[in-house]
Parts: sequence; C-alpha cells; structure tokens
Amino acid sequence: MQTFFAQVEDLDAPDDADPLLLWIGSEPREIAEPEAMIVPLAPYAELTIEHLIELRRDRDDSNPWEA
Repeated sequence: MQTFFAQVEDLDAPDDADPLLLWIGSEPREIAEPEAMIVPLAPYAELTIEHLIELRRDRDDSNPWEA
C-alpha cells in the first residue's frame, strides 16, 4: 500500500462499543512520511525523532517507495 499506518484501540472499551479510537493510513499512499502521524497520534502517543528515524529506515530497507 506504500503508506505508513497507525491504529489506537481502547482496551477498556465495553464489549458493545467500538474499541477503535484512531485508524490512519488505510488508503494507498495516504501517509507518505512518518511525520504526518505526529499530530493525529499526539493524544495517544509520542513519536520521537528516534521513532521517525526507525520508521524511515524500515521503509527504505524493506521496499523503497517511488516518488
């Protein structure tokens, strides 16, 4: 899909509620750079510079994307 993605679930959600709080990157090329996930994930997690470097490295090492 050539996109980064993130999902956040509420593990304490009642059985009759949807536990999915956030799902981004479900469309091809929706998130081309990991920095685009910083703001949507901010209420739930911190993406540090180390995370961003690792995400870029994983992408580049496994299957370089075309521009």
